[in-house]
Amino acid sequence: MCIRDRIPSSYQKEPIFIHPYQGTTVAEAIDQICDVQSSLIASQEDVRKIQAGLASHFAEQTPPKPTAAWCEIAPLLLSKKSSLLGRLWSRGAQGKKVLTRGHEVEVSNSGLVSLMGGNHIVYRKMGQDAIDAALKVHPEITPNNKVSVTRNMRLLGAYTSKSFDMSEGSTTEFIGHYKRILHEKFSLDWEVAENLVKTYGAQAIDVASMGAKKGMNERLHKDYHFMRAQVVYAARRELATSVKDVVFRRPVSYTHL
Repeated sequence: MCIRDRIPSSYQKEPIFIHPYQGTTVAEAIDQICDVQSSLIASQEDVRKIQAGLASHFAEQTPPKPTAAWCEIAPLLLSKKSSLLGRLWSRGAQGKKVLTRGHEVEVSNSGLVSLMGGNHIVYRKMGQDAIDAALKVHPEITPNNKVSVTRNMRLLGAYTSKSFDMSEGSTTEFIGHYKRILHEKFSLDWEVAENLVKTYGAQAIDVASMGAKKGMNERLHKDYHFMRAQVVYAARRELATSVKDVVFRRPVSYTHL
């Protein structure tokens, strides 16, 4: 999970978020309510607004020109009750229904539990609330654990002490360890090895192993650190079905192409 810096913007209604992404910097803002559309293209005006918002925070340095831009529609709830995070982000007066970026769990008369709204920042909390509601409504369900374990559940590719013989260590040590394995076992250069580890975590070994078997551990292009094996991995393990899936929605990021 990346760390996002939030800066206020006098030019926009919403703050701007800045966060690192694979060697680049991403600036994003949530600016306006729009109609549902099948596809969206970021306009020059959208880009100009973010640049203007950033400019006031770079008094001694001009923000660099963008290399790529995109936009998306985020579905919001119209609600009277929302989480603290949702209220902090909501639009509207207190006591009235507002558009909120929080989440809600709704239980129907038939016992159907619906999880609505939310965002990836609080996905663990969302899951916990949904499961807690389901257990309350359906006491016949016997959970494997008495309390939620989502807080400490590791994601796919997480570094653990079981991943290799090291009981404790910093993230930097873990990355260094896997880089050495990839360099020594698969003869990957250091830049490619570091990209794999930072992108896939402990799963980087699986990507390199697949590439070694297929003879696809060379770079896609000499100027970039992405491997051909990552394209195969995206199709076989990450449900990529098209070139767009690979280039725009997987680690072979268009921000570098």
